Amino acid sequence: MAQEGEDSVTRALKIKREEFRVEIRKRTMDRMFAEKRTCHSTSEPAHLKNLTEEERRATTSKSVVEFKKALLEQDWSRAGQTLEVLRHLSSNRDGPTTKHIGKTGVLPYLVDLLDIKYASYPKVQLEAVWILTNIASGDSTDVANLVAIDGVSKIIGMLFWTKDTAHIETAIWALGNVCGESLIYRDQLLAMGIIDLVLEILGSQICEYKILKTLVWLTSNLVRGRPYPPEREVLRLLPVLAQTIHMESEDILSDVMWSISYLSDVSINLCNRLIELRLIPRIAKLLLHKNFLIRIPTLRAVGNLANSTDEHTKLLLENGVLVGIGALLEARKPVIRREACWALSNLFACPTELLEYAVQTLSLIHISEPTRQAEISYAVFCLKKKKS
Repeated sequence: MAQEGEDSVTRALKIKREEFRVEIRKRTMDRMFAEKRTCHSTSEPAHLKNLTEEERRATTSKSVVEFKKALLEQDWSRAGQTLEVLRHLSSNRDGPTTKHIGKTGVLPYLVDLLDIKYASYPKVQLEAVWILTNIASGDSTDVANLVAIDGVSKIIGMLFWTKDTAHIETAIWALGNVCGESLIYRDQLLAMGIIDLVLEILGSQICEYKILKTLVWLTSNLVRGRPYPPEREVLRLLPVLAQTIHMESEDILSDVMWSISYLSDVSINLCNRLIELRLIPRIAKLLLHKNFLIRIPTLRAVGNLANSTDEHTKLLLENGVLVGIGALLEARKPVIRREACWALSNLFACPTELLEYAVQTLSLIHISEPTRQAEISYAVFCLKKKKS
């Protein structure tokens, strides 16, 4: 995001910071995303808990046979019961793989059940979409199989007619799983009008807390990954962030700040739009949040904004972000300290008058500590370069 007229030292610093930032970001992002993908079942029946893997596979195959028979006989009560068993099995990471469930040939039946013609059987539909959500939390082959049988469009289609909050929450989770699997699927969802659907649900009366939480997670996946989605598309998601950043839910705040950290890395124009929404005071406050799962993406957002324009850097400094960054320099985890130093180096690559203000506000400490020596040394390097 280099500005016109900047000197060679500033450009060199920004290139160095970009390389440093990429290295830091890859360490936690994928791990945290993977932890959120599985839609776990609750209260797994006792008779399923202690099964061996071989027994789970056998139970899966038997349940699929019973389900197909119940479906043929239109015994919806028994169909729902057998699907519930499959849902528990597919939710258990220690159970049979999702590939085994897929090999039984049951997926097309589950996708078909999402049609409005089966709306009179909500239990069956919920179990079906829940299993598909668990399938979508598998590996790339599992997601590809779901996409190949038109599962994604069927899930989206259900969201346009159902008013059942459990169905909506689970379907959104499934789309978040698919979206997060690859940039190709993310772009396909965008082309299918997923943002229109997100905004429609957000503005509806059915958008209760659980749905909102899952919706914000989906939003973070829609703007995640490089190359970033078209700017004109992600701009439409800004109202979602503006509406939710002031909430107190830690789950929601974490995903909101991940979204902002991604968007602030796209372009100066998007940074400007984030500034226009008056989010900086809240962002500065979240740097001091007790939950590090919120502070980490917030720190990244601050570093990105500081890397855009001098005006943004000034606004960040005026809102006291150095207080939060200073506290994070004392974090126990080295990755957080490195991230804090990266953000600090971006703030230090600013005009002299702002740099003097920053130096008066923050004192670098424990420079000799081995675990943070390289990162703080780099921040000091930026400081010395600018002061010279």
